[in-house]
Amino acid sequence: MHYNHGHYNGFNQSAEAGGGANGGFDSHAVGDNVPVGARKELIDKALELAGIPVTPENEAAVNKIVTRESSWNPNITNNWDINAKEGHPSTGLMQTIPSTFHRYALPGLDTNIHDPLSNLVAGIRYAEARYGGHGMSGVAKVASRPGGY
Repeated sequence: MHYNHGHYNGFNQSAEAGGGANGGFDSHAVGDNVPVGARKELIDKALELAGIPVTPENEAAVNKIVTRESSWNPNITNNWDINAKEGHPSTGLMQTIPSTFHRYALPGLDTNIHDPLSNLVAGIRYAEARYGGHGMSGVAKVASRPGGY
C-alpha cells in the first residue's frame, strides 16, 4: 500500500468546517474557510497556475487542506507515517512526498518542495488528477474527506 500524504496534527479547527451536502463539503461554511491577505493571494495564484477556477469554494478547500496537512508551515515534514518509514516523508504546505511533488510540479516554478507556491501547485494538480471531475474540483473533494488525500 502506498500513501501520498501525511498529516500534521496541529490543525486549526475552524478550517475543518464542512460535512454538508456536495460530498461532505459544506458550501455554506465557505466564508469561515476562505483565507485572507497573503494566504488568499498565494492560493489564488496557485489555483490559477494549476488551471483550477479561482472561486470561494476552491479557495476554502485549499485553505482547509493546507491548514489540516501542515498548519501553513512550509517546512514541516511528516516523520511518522508509512512514507517516512519507507524513506520518502511528506513535506511542505500540501504534504506531498518527493515523487508526487516532482511528478505534478509545474515546469518553470521553483523545484524546492518547501517553496510554498510550488508545493501548492503540485498538490493542487495532484488532487485534480486523482480526485477531480463530476462537477467538483479535486481540492473540494479532498477538503470534504475526513482525513487527508
